[in-house]
Amino acid sequence: MKTAEALALAQSADSTISSVTSQSQVATLWAGMGSIVRLQCKVASGEKKTIIAKHIKCSNPRSFGDKRKEASYHVEAAFYAKYSSELSQKHVCCEGLHSEDDGQGSITILMTPLPNNTISYMDGDTAKAAVRSVAVLHARFWGNTKADAAVEAGMAEQGTYWYLD
Repeated sequence: MKTAEALALAQSADSTISSVTSQSQVATLWAGMGSIVRLQCKVASGEKKTIIAKHIKCSNPRSFGDKRKEASYHVEAAFYAKYSSELSQKHVCCEGLHSEDDGQGSITILMTPLPNNTISYMDGDTAKAAVRSVAVLHARFWGNTKADAAVEAGMAEQGTYWYLD
């Protein structure tokens, strides 16, 4: 990504950012539909800040699988725009800083990095904390009133592997 584009993105998440000091690709997305980039930034006061930028390009999906991926990215953008601030305060997810969905397949999500390293094994207190986080996430949407409001806000009507029904 060009430096000017990276700076404009970072400033849409935090207007006090004065420069992007480095960028590194974290991952590519399913079927080449975009990438995740880590932006190392400096704010006007000199402090450092990291922003994760997820660029999604899923215009004109043809296959059933690509249409399913596109739908999940729209839901993800809606989640970060509507719910991540509240749930990040409960340590359930990272905070969404800015989300754009042009409705034409171009989606950008800016978020804070995950607060801890990812792990592949859990036991004891770590496993209990993970289960508590999943419970808090599900409780936020439990019941018809909350579920209907979530669907109205752009969440999927049915989660998980709905397409297998």
